[in-house]
Amino acid sequence: MARLRAIAIAAVASMVVAPVSIAGDLSELFEGRWTGNGTIRPQGFNPPEKARCKVVGTALVGGGTRFSGRCATVSGSGTFKMTIRLVPGTERYDVEAQLPHIVQTVRMRGSARGRVLTFTLRNPLKQDGRTVTAGIGIRFPDDGSMKMTQTVRDISTGERAQAVSMVFEKQ
Repeated sequence: MARLRAIAIAAVASMVVAPVSIAGDLSELFEGRWTGNGTIRPQGFNPPEKARCKVVGTALVGGGTRFSGRCATVSGSGTFKMTIRLVPGTERYDVEAQLPHIVQTVRMRGSARGRVLTFTLRNPLKQDGRTVTAGIGIRFPDDGSMKMTQTVRDISTGERAQAVSMVFEKQ
């Protein structure tokens, strides 16, 4: 009886800690209208400013999702778009993003672990005289929210900053 109880506890524990694949749920997780509050550092390294965002997640034909919207701070506002697609035959994601104040398309690679997506720049970016790398993390807690962070690092100086810290609620 004690052995059976130990096996049952181990089975339940493994279900709790086993990562849930996000691949099949990607469009579903992002889909809909979201509002977000948090902080953004304009240009990545400036002092953080309170921000408010309104965004829409849309499933794409052929798979993937587009997450686009507008964020505003006291120093201004800007629009962004992120197209996220699972690379066929892999567990990796490709991301193309158009971000405020950056003229070229930003390309990232990423992966999912459980309900967390992480993306990093494929190539460093030139931004305000700096060459930077960046990473984005998007977490979907079980409460229906979405938490997004972006960290930037100046390659020359090693300086790091949390450029974005937002919590989104589905509407």
